[in-house]
Amino acid sequence: MKWIIACILACVGGCKTERISIVEETTSKTIHIALLDQAERFELGDPLSLIVKYFNASDGPISFREPAKTWEVRLAVRRRPAQAGAKPGEEANGETEDDPQQPAFGRIILEEIPGEGSSYSVEPADVIELDPGQEYSFKEDIGRRWLDLFPPGIHEVKVIDESVDDERVESNQIDVAVTFAPDSFSRLLGVAASAEAPLDARAFAREWIRRFRPDFDLTLEDPSEAAAAENRRQIDAAREWWAANAGAPEVLEQIEVINRSAFSRADQ
Repeated sequence: MKWIIACILACVGGCKTERISIVEETTSKTIHIALLDQAERFELGDPLSLIVKYFNASDGPISFREPAKTWEVRLAVRRRPAQAGAKPGEEANGETEDDPQQPAFGRIILEEIPGEGSSYSVEPADVIELDPGQEYSFKEDIGRRWLDLFPPGIHEVKVIDESVDDERVESNQIDVAVTFAPDSFSRLLGVAASAEAPLDARAFAREWIRRFRPDFDLTLEDPSEAAAAENRRQIDAAREWWAANAGAPEVLEQIEVINRSAFSRADQ
């Protein structure tokens, strides 16, 4: 899998690889995932804290890179089709997507070097060592980090580890049901307004807010002073509008339509 990292980094610019430590041994690890909070349905914008447990099922010690910081460990998310009678991977518009979204847990680090420009490197990861029967776990709020992968509907989620060459380990699969709730609008406003939130999440929040406020339009990347001021004005106006209209019959009907469309077939 080392060539995958090299190819990805080559696409974005020069990179440093001396901090990457790859363990080249065959492992006998298993992975189990579960959500920290159990709920029949989560509200859009809720935390989705995923617990990922690695277990040494072999008769000898194993070692592997820290999964939460490893590029070849990925979250696989597939939204169930929203159309009654649709096949797995088929969306309501009839299009199909056989492969789930697979964002990596490991991050790419950008460093600005004075006089030299930008340098990219893979997030450094420690080596985890487990004796037979031992386990290692980590937690990730997948709802906050990858908000855009969890619109209303039911999502099939698992973890895939390909950190060792020629070895693919998959976790169990869990279903994550997300519904649009009245509080979701305010949470999405918070995400859209936050410069610290991932850009994809902010764009996702903006698009969902537009379902209720079609003229809502934020400049997300490098806004000028004037654009930043306009962003703040639109955020404040949307908050005031929601405070006055959250319980209006037409708004509640729109929320019902969103959820009915998302779950009309997914529960089957």
